[in-house]
Amino acid sequence: MAKEVFLKKENLIIESRVGFSWTTLFFTWMVAFFRRDWGWGIFMFLFSTVSIGLSTSLFWLTIFSSGAAIFTNTSFAPSGFLMLCSAFSFWIGNIFFAFVYNKEYNKMLLKNGWIPATDKDVDLLFKDGSLIQED
Repeated sequence: MAKEVFLKKENLIIESRVGFSWTTLFFTWMVAFFRRDWGWGIFMFLFSTVSIGLSTSLFWLTIFSSGAAIFTNTSFAPSGFLMLCSAFSFWIGNIFFAFVYNKEYNKMLLKNGWIPATDKDVDLLFKDGSLIQED
């Protein structure tokens, strides 16, 4: 479960999260765009587009190739395993992004000059791995 942390910069304070991101799991790239994190947003959008497009095209290719005369004597039709892998690639990617995105977003904020607002926030960011102790 994600916990909230507060980061400050000059007179501004923003709320961020550490831990697993349920919103990223279900809404992927939209979360990054709402947070104005364009790099991760574009990356997640491209991954989602490719994985959904691949699974959809393999699905329809399998459906139409099973009865089409063009593929009667060829092995062009994709296997069920390949189709299953491509269909699950979208959800596997979403699960990966849900575990990683909050941490990477917090690292980006910290690089851009935001600092933890309280000692509790420092501890949470340090335990998450977003904040690295400087010597």
